[in-house]
Order: sequence, then structure tokens, then C-alpha cells
Amino acid sequence: MTPKARNARYQRSGYPHRSSRAISAILIAVVLLVAVVAVFSVIYFSPPEVDVRTGCPDFAGHVKRNVYILLDTTDKVSGTQKANIENVILGVVQALDPYSRVSIFEILPSRDQRLTPIFDYCKPDADDPLGSPVVQLFDKQRFRKRLNTSLGRLAGGSLPSSPIIYSLGSVATHFASAEGKITLIIASDFIEHSDLINQYSSRWPREERKNRKKLRDSAPNLSGAEISMLFIIRSEVRHHNPRFSNWWREYLSKSKGKLVDQTFTNEVTGETYHLFPFIPITE
Repeated sequence: MTPKARNARYQRSGYPHRSSRAISAILIAVVLLVAVVAVFSVIYFSPPEVDVRTGCPDFAGHVKRNVYILLDTTDKVSGTQKANIENVILGVVQALDPYSRVSIFEILPSRDQRLTPIFDYCKPDADDPLGSPVVQLFDKQRFRKRLNTSLGRLAGGSLPSSPIIYSLGSVATHFASAEGKITLIIASDFIEHSDLINQYSSRWPREERKNRKKLRDSAPNLSGAEISMLFIIRSEVRHHNPRFSNWWREYLSKSKGKLVDQTFTNEVTGETYHLFPFIPITE
């Protein structure tokens, strides 16, 4: 039988032509590929399941940045200084991606007490197209209200000691649970007043030389943290000058912290904030 006759016989008997089978296979492959892409897109772009208490994703990998903020509330600050600090922190938070984690601590007079955050929440995703607008608005307002309440602690008080170094060490113990990049913002006058050193005294450099080993051994492990110093200026303390702040910059660097420029960009809204490593907070 000739090839032409055989082909005619296949067509009469109902068998599809080879090219038809090939086209069908291609169509099936395309449909399967589209289905896989659709499923992947739903999984990848859908908002993650979050913890009801913190608003943070239940699974690792969604929190790409952790911002730790240490507030020095051991002494009062002026209204202008409080507003300046709030502007910096709110600027950073506004430019964070959704589900970035923000943890705020305040310095306590006890050196032996491990600090726990007074604020520990992830920034809600207020632009999720699959979410309820009412729920999104509620989450956003709740987050902002809690943040403002915590920043209200900046008014400060008059505590008998200011163990900044111990407090930094306590905050650093929380870094181990961080999933992504770490930013540490320290809003303080950096006047250490503890058994390590009394920097209210004009003779603090002499005391620093005497206690250098103790200060070195008590240094916090700030490895992995990019740091910004919001340096609250105390005009009544005459030695609160560049020499003083430079000592702290060096101390933080020797504690493996990185004082570097940081840029925050919200990939959803496009908002950007540039955070400097050293910001004087004037009266």
C-alpha cells in the first residue's frame, strides 16, 4: 500500500493525523503551564497568614527588615527634641515595606533586667487588593495608634541611673530571632550613668581609662546591625561635645555595629526615606 493510500485509510478509520496529535499535545502543555503559573501567582502574591497579636507573618521569609528602636527615657527632653525624634522614626516607618517588624524598647534603671519591647508589631499591608478595605483601615489605624503611644514615652522622666550599654546588650539579644535585615535606632543623649562609668562627670575620660577593660567586656554584640544615633544634645552638660559623641561612635563600631547611611523604600507606595548614621537632636 502506498503512503498516500495508507494516510487516506487512517483518515477514513477516524485516526487523527500526526500533526493534529502534536497540536493537541502543545495545547495541553500550554494549559498546564498557565495553570501552574496561576497557582504560583496566587501563592506568591497572596498576603501571608499573620499572627493576630503582632500582625507578623506566621512563616519565615516574609519579614525582610527588622527595625529596633531604643528610647532613652531616663531624662526629660524638650518638646522640640521629642518632635524631631518622632519625625525621624515615623519617616522610617512610613517608608518600610509591609510586614517589616518594628520593635521599640526603653532604657530601664536596672542593669539586670532583660528589656522587653513596649511596641512589637509588623507594619500592616494597607494596599492588599485581596483584603477588606475596612479591615485594612482598622489595622493601619491600630498600628499607628500603638506606635504613637509608645513614642509618647519620649517625654522622659528623672531616673537615678542610665545604663545605656547594658540596655543595648539586652536589645541585641533579640537580634537572633530576626529573619531579615537589622536596623538599630538609638534615641539617647548617650550619657552613661551606671557602675561602668558616670559620664555626667566632666572627669569621665579619666574614669573611662580606668574602667576600659570593664567597658570592653560589657560591650554589646551588635553584629549585623546598621545603626543610627539620634543624639539628644544636652546644652547644660558642657562636655557633651564632638569628643564625647566620637567616643560613642567608636564604642559602637568596636561592638561590631555599622554606622552607615541607610535608605528605606516602600516597594508598594514608592516612598523613600534616607536615614543618616548620626543625627544631632537639638533643643
